[in-house]
Amino acid sequence: MQQNSIALKEWAVICRALETGRQTLLLRKGGIAEGPGGFRAEHERFWLYPTQFHQGAEQLQPEFAPLLGDVGQLQGANGQIVVRAFAEVKRVEYLTSLKQVLALSGLHGWTDDVVRQRFDYKRPGLYLFVLRIFLARQATLVTESVTMAGCKSWVELPQPIATSDLQPVLDEVEFQVATANIDAASRLS
Repeated sequence: MQQNSIALKEWAVICRALETGRQTLLLRKGGIAEGPGGFRAEHERFWLYPTQFHQGAEQLQPEFAPLLGDVGQLQGANGQIVVRAFAEVKRVEYLTSLKQVLALSGLHGWTDDVVRQRFDYKRPGLYLFVLRIFLARQATLVTESVTMAGCKSWVELPQPIATSDLQPVLDEVEFQVATANIDAASRLS
């Protein structure tokens, strides 16, 4: 049985956008606890770990703000995290042109102000992840440990979760269209 215990922390509303196929990319800068080297694209396959921190309707494109109402689905009882979305990285690039990143507007949930703020933090640039998202048939409830808490991007889950019975959010054709839209918007193809 294939399993994975690596998870990437991300705003719950963005996890929801990925789970519903509204978004197939992530823009990342990293968490405060990343250390002097900053965020790195360390893993090609990982679970999404929905967080409640640093997200609000004012930080989201208007068409993504309604997803905030779905965020409760990603929290279990007693502070547990609902883990059900698995990501495969299809491409990762570090974008150093703000114009290029802003061209992706509409393909992700962040407002242009959030993009600018994240882009300019510490050193200019953002990672662009193009992700293929899969959903587990049954979600796994994970209790957050002390080592998982805090402003860090990558965490090790207490136990590996099976990846053998996952269903793609977008079929192959839908995913190719989404990827082509990202390429066209950012002129990366």
